[in-house]
Amino acid sequence: ENGIRVKYQKRFLLFNIREVHQLFVQDNPGASISRSSFAEFRPTYVLPKKTLAHRICICVTHENVNLLLKALSGHVQGLTNSLNTFLSKLVCDEKQESCMMSSCDDCINKFQLLIMNKITDDEKIIKWFQWINTNGRAVKQVFSGLVLQCVKQLKDKTPSHLRHVYIKRKQSQYFEDIKTNARDNTVVCQVDYAENFSMDNQDKIQSAHWGKNFVPIFTAYGWFGGSGGDGQSFGLVSNSIIHNLFDSSVFRYLKGNVKKRDSVTLGQAVTCFYFTEMTQILKTHCVYQCVIISRNDSVLL
Repeated sequence: ENGIRVKYQKRFLLFNIREVHQLFVQDNPGASISRSSFAEFRPTYVLPKKTLAHRICICVTHENVNLLLKALSGHVQGLTNSLNTFLSKLVCDEKQESCMMSSCDDCINKFQLLIMNKITDDEKIIKWFQWINTNGRAVKQVFSGLVLQCVKQLKDKTPSHLRHVYIKRKQSQYFEDIKTNARDNTVVCQVDYAENFSMDNQDKIQSAHWGKNFVPIFTAYGWFGGSGGDGQSFGLVSNSIIHNLFDSSVFRYLKGNVKKRDSVTLGQAVTCFYFTEMTQILKTHCVYQCVIISRNDSVLL
């Protein structure tokens, strides 16, 4: 800038250029700029998501709908492979529970009017992908059929997708509210399973290659009340490969760190909120709600 070298941190777009352009137009209704011109203004340190490594842990509900939209984008008039645009087509108000739960009288016929009736050639044969479970494993399988068949599959998935998006947004909003309004005796912790780290030796015998040991790693971040939004990240290891056995390690770590806080005194109750994506295992986002820092230097659950 102005002949001076400036160091910038790399930033990655989590949306494609078309979606970012749409968001810009929504936030700046008075601005008039084409998508190609908008793309030219992208700073060199802001990189598209295709430059990232392979994405993992993406949501199967979102991805399966996204794969159907990609297949149908050229066969349904006005339909693009944008989840946000698809959502806005089908509901009156994305913040209304009745719309997102498919119980709104005004939204009930929108799929028929804006998707089904806009098919350009319902007899054309196309291919599409879907993630399915086969013998206990997730497999990305290709399907072939009429455009109308693909549209009907999208229609079947739409109610659960809308419900999923609404619940996810409510959970995210609750998560942000908990962090923002945390009191001095509140701890908000987000913890998730990261990977089974393979224990390898630099030089090993051949038979050892087929009998590797693994160490489960959990990544976590804790926000402490009164910290002004700042928190602390930490990684945890476990001696069990069962992915939901992280609670004892987390509690041992938090016990030592919570007690170091000036705002926490012995005998004071500390409310601890846990958030995790492992809901199928834990069945709930809030695992434990109360941790007592007692006078005998122990944690009572």
